[in-house]
Amino acid sequence: MLDVAALFKQYYPRLRNYAFRMLGDGAVADDIVQECFVKLYEKRFTLKDVSPGALLFVMVRNSSFNYLKRRAAIDALSPAPALAVRTPEDDLMFAELRAEIDRVMATLPQKCREVFRMSRLEGLNTREIAERTGTSTQNVEKHIARALDIFARHFAGLDISMAGIA
Repeated sequence: MLDVAALFKQYYPRLRNYAFRMLGDGAVADDIVQECFVKLYEKRFTLKDVSPGALLFVMVRNSSFNYLKRRAAIDALSPAPALAVRTPEDDLMFAELRAEIDRVMATLPQKCREVFRMSRLEGLNTREIAERTGTSTQNVEKHIARALDIFARHFAGLDISMAGIA
């Protein structure tokens, strides 16, 4: 059986520094090292013929890599900050596009416009819109599809370049 308390005193500072060098975040490094010691404690009766120091370093390395992979995946899904600087021309183009969207919105049937506004501007999901409007989720989906179709047909013929809008 391993004396985990003695191992903690002996290895914690080095393991924490090892994790910190990989992660650059002291709090996360502390969490990962502590989690590794908890795992080691839970398996202390089953580990035989193992170098506990080497095992801890491998556990910390693998846990740190897993954390970095998860963080990279989350960062990849997060919207990137706008890098371009908006110019007055961009603002004018955006205002014209906004006016055109408002014109198309005005042509939508009242219920379709209401559902589309809740979906796209308020960010409600289909179920929430159905509850608010007292209709089925299928009807909500049909209204959204109809609005998207009207928008697509309207903007299909226009030459719109959004490259400069941040």
